[in-house]
Amino acid sequence: MLLYAFKALKLPQVKAGVDVSNDTPNQTNLASLRVIEKLGMKFLENRQIQENFVAYYVLTAEDYPLKLCW
Repeated sequence: MLLYAFKALKLPQVKAGVDVSNDTPNQTNLASLRVIEKLGMKFLENRQIQENFVAYYVLTAEDYPLKLCW
């Protein structure tokens, strides 16, 4: 999907958000964070959306690890 985003759609970056509120520290959120980190995404910022806190991560086309496969 990232290859499609960067190569076909020519997006400059892809962002991901994960709910990191204190009342929802569950395995799904931890697994999502691990996937985001394995993809090479970098922490961008925390934002509060209503009562929830969301951590946003970004991966740029320049930093995409499989760009050599294009």
